Amino acid sequence: MLKIQKQGFVLILTVFAFIIWGCGTDNQAPEDTSQGETENEMEHVEETDGDHDHDHDHEAETTISSAEDIEVSGTVEDGVRVVEVQARQFEFEPARIVVEEGEKVRLLVTSEDVPHGIMIMGLDIDENLPPAETVAVEFTAPEPGNYHFHCSVYCGHGHDRMHGELTVLEAEQ
Repeated sequence: MLKIQKQGFVLILTVFAFIIWGCGTDNQAPEDTSQGETENEMEHVEETDGDHDHDHDHEAETTISSAEDIEVSGTVEDGVRVVEVQARQFEFEPARIVVEEGEKVRLLVTSEDVPHGIMIMGLDIDENLPPAETVAVEFTAPEPGNYHFHCSVYCGHGHDRMHGELTVLEAEQ
């Protein structure tokens, strides 16, 4: 009888520990989706087999015709479009990066808190982002369209919300 009571007590303590652990601050729902994240966009993020990877189409999703109504990100320095990006739990800022087709692009990505990564689907880019360091991610902007990017290093309970979009516009003639 004492053995059953002891097992019950251990079970209650275990359940209590899981409840307390699950109530941490980084387990909260996002407060603001003004970064361009809608529920529809967030539905595209899927975790597979508990490895916290994201499953997204590797091709450009939508063709964009021109830069007339969309502001291009960053500045051009010596013929390279330079865009500064901050990575922090659980967001990229900016969450939308806009460049033009054929441009040489340099993303200067800084992790502000914990290890992160940046993977840009369809561009064969997957860089680790150590805390408090800036990593230069360089590529030539591909064909026009939208390319999903996300954190490729598990960074906590909100990891699956950490994503954004690279929009490539048709080059102006």
